[in-house]
This record gives sequence, structure tokens and C-alpha cells, in this order.
Amino acid sequence: MRQIRRIPLPGKAAQYLSRNQARADSLGVAADMDRLWKNARATETMNLVLDVLRRMARNRERCMFCEDSRGVDVEHFWPKRTYRNRAFAWENLLLACAGCNRSKSDRFPLDRRGSPLLIDPTGEDPWDYLYCDEETGELAARWHGSRPHPKGVTTLSILPLRDHAITEGRRSSYRSLVRAVRRLLDDLRGGLPGAKRDRRIGEFRQEVLDCDSHGMGQWCFCRDGQQAKPFASLRAEFPAIWRLAQKTVDG
Repeated sequence: MRQIRRIPLPGKAAQYLSRNQARADSLGVAADMDRLWKNARATETMNLVLDVLRRMARNRERCMFCEDSRGVDVEHFWPKRTYRNRAFAWENLLLACAGCNRSKSDRFPLDRRGSPLLIDPTGEDPWDYLYCDEETGELAARWHGSRPHPKGVTTLSILPLRDHAITEGRRSSYRSLVRAVRRLLDDLRGGLPGAKRDRRIGEFRQEVLDCDSHGMGQWCFCRDGQQAKPFASLRAEFPAIWRLAQKTVDG
């Protein structure tokens, strides 16, 4: 998982969601949310919503939960059958793969204050609640005081983020990022004239984008992973390039 910046909808799509939500609200408990959503989902206007979600997920259009598989459809963070007043709310819609969609289904535990115990990648930073062992790719709930954070525990129990293939994807992404940084450090330490240096930095940014999956770019350049070599070396020796890398993965 990684933190994803939600962007505004085009006016036509925003108005369409608003009209459908008003209709669902007017029907109240009598509303057949599955039917209402199915009918709305089949329209061209709803495809505009899907297009924006795909843009938020960046060029690979990965699932916003696992970032391992391609996101195939619109997912409701707050389940639409239970939380009808959020069924067409833009802030409630995510891009998800079939595996995460099936695993999550309508499971949506809340804490004592009524707040979700599942991480919303468009509303919060998943790394506030999860910790990654870079060498193995394994995820664990980050410790919160004297116990693992309930959000991390719940998210890992609901979503397949610890499946072998997804874990290996994180591990592979980390190794690729390490190699990209090591190559850059070797080149910069060897000395590059202005134009070649600028070109090499541009190539490095593209390498980072190509390697960044499963949230590992943010982990390595913005979170705990930055303390390990070679990331700590890049940060100490070339702080301007380090900040550029942070912007690259945080976009």
C-alpha cells in the first residue's frame, strides 16, 4: 500500500454522483443498492470516474490496496449496502483488483468511536500503521504504544497483503530501488559534467518510477527505509537529488 492523492472529478462526473446519491437517499432503506449501483456503473459518465481513479493509481493502474494486480473496477471503501449515504460519494470510491475486492467484501470493522479500522490509502498514510521488513518484503502492524496498531492488524487480517506473491512483489521492488540508487551513487561519485549529470538524474527519476510498486518508493524515500543504505548515503551526499526522489514517489 501507499498513500494516494485524491484528485478532483470533472464537473459532469461529480454532478452525476451527486444526483445518484440524492436518489439513493430519497429511497432510504427501500433502495436496492446493488441494482442502483449496477445501473449507474454501466453508464459512460461513471467511466469518467473510473478514468480518474486510474490516473490516481498512476501509469500501471494498480489496485489501491495491494498494488500488485491491476485495478479492474470501482470499490466502495465504506460498503454501499451498509452505508447507503456514501454509496456515490467520491471520497468513498477506490480502484481495486478482484482479489482484494473479494477479500474485503462487506467486512468493515469500526473502532469504539465509529472510525474505520481498515486503512484508506486515499485518506491516510498506510505506513503510519504498517511496517515492512525490506529484506523479506513481509508486512506487520506497526507498534502503537505497547501493542500493534489496531488499524494495521485489521487491515492485514482483511486484505491479502501478506500473500506470497504480493510479499515477493514488495521484496523485488525494494531490490530494484536499491540497485537504482547504487548505480546513481557510483555515477555521481565518479564525477559527471553538467549536461550528463542532468541527463543521468532524469534517467534515475524514471528508474524510480519504473521500480516503484507496492508502496516501496514511499517507504524507501519518505519513511523508515530511508535510514538504510544506500538511501541514507544518497540523502547525506546529494540532498537536492534526494528531495527530487521524494517528490517522484510522492506524486
